[in-house]
Amino acid sequence: LLESNIKSPQIVLNEQKQKLKNTELRIFQTFETSILNSTQKLELLSQSIKERSPLNRINQLLEGLDISMKDMVKSFAHFLSGKKNVLNKIESNLNAYSPISVLDRGYAIVQNTDGKAIKSSDELMVGEVITTRLSSGIIDSKIKKINHEK
Repeated sequence: LLESNIKSPQIVLNEQKQKLKNTELRIFQTFETSILNSTQKLELLSQSIKERSPLNRINQLLEGLDISMKDMVKSFAHFLSGKKNVLNKIESNLNAYSPISVLDRGYAIVQNTDGKAIKSSDELMVGEVITTRLSSGIIDSKIKKINHEK
């Protein structure tokens, strides 16, 4: 009976080894869990720091500035296009009424010796020299006769 209650030293040693291995495994798992939790907390803190970083805010502001600049350039190009169209219309109107365009349509500009445009035969006298500007060339003429008809 005594023999059945007494364990051999080898069995006792094996049981102690198994207990030690189990304890070692629990400690390892506890450390592993603790390290994993600490790593996750560290990543969250790191992300939080990055989000609050002045550099991050500066980058956001630079992106906003870039978008605003592109919008401004686009608006300015549209504005310039509109002004260019208005300028082209004004140029077209000016060309239609310019003295040179009038001359190209077959009209002439008659001037006295002072260079003043003559609008009426009443401004002239027989013997006076006048200059007539045509589309192509200038004619100097001496008045021989004046007819004041309208």
